[in-house]
Amino acid sequence: MHGMVHKGIGVFATDYFGSDAWDGLRRELGIDIDPASATQLNDLVATQILFNLADRSGRSKRDVMEDYGTFLMTSDVTSGIRRLMRFGGSDFLEYIDSLEDLPGRVRLAIDDFILPPLTVIQSSESTYKVWVETKLGAFTFVLIGMFRAMADDYGVLSEIKHEERRDTGDMISIKIFDVGFDAGRDFSLVGAA
Repeated sequence: MHGMVHKGIGVFATDYFGSDAWDGLRRELGIDIDPASATQLNDLVATQILFNLADRSGRSKRDVMEDYGTFLMTSDVTSGIRRLMRFGGSDFLEYIDSLEDLPGRVRLAIDDFILPPLTVIQSSESTYKVWVETKLGAFTFVLIGMFRAMADDYGVLSEIKHEERRDTGDMISIKIFDVGFDAGRDFSLVGAA
């Protein structure tokens, strides 16, 4: 992951689980970081925070990771990530088709932000598979949350879920039911989003 992805962890923790949860995690993990400036975290600590939030709340780790991915796409704190993702296409189908280019597009914008390679396989007119080449399976669930938020952003009714885990990565399935389900959120390549 990257500081840009880590940036919202403290805000996510306090907004979703309360400031006491964040303070408890800071003490437990020995970190002294303000909720709004968690960019200094490393991947291990960032994952530990999300896993501990899951344990404290009695929710599954997958669910909390997915919620964090959604938060990254919808929060004002991390709005730059949404803008970067929206450059993938004018509609959700173009966005899916551009996912293989996403790691390179991200590297152009932020040269030290390395996303795992993504491979898109179209199974039918409305069904896609996205292969995420990573040994960090937890990050796949952050991506699922991000993809779900992007579907909402484009106004698409879809089902996006984890399909399979292998030693070298994860398979995500995307089933599209209605591309015009909702108006979606406003977005412009120029000016504020």
